[in-house]
Amino acid sequence: MDNISKKSIEQALNDPEFSFIGSFSDASDTTKVRQEITKLLFRHRETRKLLKIRERERVTLNKNYEKKKRESYIKHSKSSSATEKTKTILVDIDTEQEKYEIDIIDQKIKELSREMTSIKLEIDTLKAISYNLKTEMGGSI
Repeated sequence: MDNISKKSIEQALNDPEFSFIGSFSDASDTTKVRQEITKLLFRHRETRKLLKIRERERVTLNKNYEKKKRESYIKHSKSSSATEKTKTILVDIDTEQEKYEIDIIDQKIKELSREMTSIKLEIDTLKAISYNLKTEMGGSI
């Protein structure tokens, strides 16, 4: 770690997403590559856990939405003057908040999925670098 510049250390301390693998020449240090892969694997694991939690939340929210939608439809069906189109509009109004919450959780799920894909791509890239180092330098990682 003696050859790491003060600027790199400062960036690493201030930016939690900082990577020492800034260029291919930095990647020639097998220790750095191993540390970076390990860090990414832990991030991937945490993101996967979060994704599972959000997916479970979505199931619960969807169940509550469907239940409220049925209850609202029954409530508005008791009014004989309401047409089918009016009932549908009233049900949509009654369940607007629940639908919004489902849309938000869907967006969170998409963001987590994209993040997992990005992390996986980084891991694969570092694996390729690691393999090249191993074969070209005869080192073991």
